[in-house]
Amino acid sequence: MKIAVTGSEGRLGSWLVNKYGFTPLNCDVTKPEEVKHFIKSISPDVIIHTAAMTNVAQCEENPQKAFTVNVEGTKNIVDNFTRGLLIYISTVHVFDGNKQALYTETSKPSPLNRYGWTKWIGEEMAKFGTHQTIIVRTSKLFDLSYLAPGMKLLQNGEPQDYPAFIHRSFIYVPHFIDELMKLIELHETAPSIVNIAGGLSFSYYNFWDAIANEFGYNRGLILARTIDNGDVARPKNGGLSTKLAESIGLPIYSALDGIKAIKEIM
Repeated sequence: MKIAVTGSEGRLGSWLVNKYGFTPLNCDVTKPEEVKHFIKSISPDVIIHTAAMTNVAQCEENPQKAFTVNVEGTKNIVDNFTRGLLIYISTVHVFDGNKQALYTETSKPSPLNRYGWTKWIGEEMAKFGTHQTIIVRTSKLFDLSYLAPGMKLLQNGEPQDYPAFIHRSFIYVPHFIDELMKLIELHETAPSIVNIAGGLSFSYYNFWDAIANEFGYNRGLILARTIDNGDVARPKNGGLSTKLAESIGLPIYSALDGIKAIKEIM
């Protein structure tokens, strides 16, 4: 299958293009004619739609741009991709984070912020058209470039605080892609929404404490922040259930598996 990727400069998109060799859909998704031209010239069997405005604060500051990129950009893909498989990468931000248990594929979205709203509308937009759509929700992707600044501070003996009240199902980018490729392989019988996330949920504090422990840094430098002083509402519980993914044969990885994998390559 010929697999094309939008958002090839983002964390996930750059891995898919630079490390896995998939074809970049190098167009501005907000420009219909560009999208039409590139889809026609590439003629992909699969489009992995990662392009999005993901900075939560910037989405609040510029809601029109967030809507244009996340919703209208998705519509432009849908309008010009008439056959094949569309993988729409979505987020736990479609939920309000008030649920005590992990969110499943059947949990009802209720976003707290504009980023979450535009991604949820984008999900609905992705369902239109004559192609097959699979919505993939994830919680928090990480790789070495994401961890590097914090690890450098730990190496220098500088303390840093992380929220103990915000939980995510962290997953290492190559592990996410491993599951994604298996999902594409099984796409003909796959459900329309699948969570691909770490098999466990950690607070940011616990996540970074695990990093300090694995790499032998001073764990006392990791401080738990208990006060929410953020300027944008975010879901506090961002844990995603991976039971459905496991039931259809996707490999399941935890954040700890990803931390250990990074240690092996350093």
